[in-house]
Amino acid sequence: RGLFSRLVHEANFNMSTSPQEAGLKGEIRSTIVTSKGNACPIAVRLAWHASGTFDSSDGSGGSDGATMRFAPESTDGANAGLEIMRNMLKPLKAAHPELSTADLWTLAGHTAVEISGGPQVAFFHCAYRG
Repeated sequence: RGLFSRLVHEANFNMSTSPQEAGLKGEIRSTIVTSKGNACPIAVRLAWHASGTFDSSDGSGGSDGATMRFAPESTDGANAGLEIMRNMLKPLKAAHPELSTADLWTLAGHTAVEISGGPQVAFFHCAYRG
């Protein structure tokens, strides 16, 4: 069993959302869906690109540390345009210093999937755990 699978199993979490998480998801929704447009696709892309290097065999990579904020990841051509979503989420990060940037990016992608009509999926993250 990989590291992520072990963490999920050991956490024994359910699909319910804490009041803090529900409030944050509402703030994310207000940030990424506005009268100017729907930025859900770029939120999903940011979460995917930030997390896509995770290796379940040894727990390395992934979004931990939100390293895409810095070169060379921030300037990598594969990540072109993602600074738009990173910048959109900065005010939320400032308002929620207890939440890691990596968790915010991942939760934004998670929320975007739900907003777009996708399934509700379990979300395992560091902040707001009981």
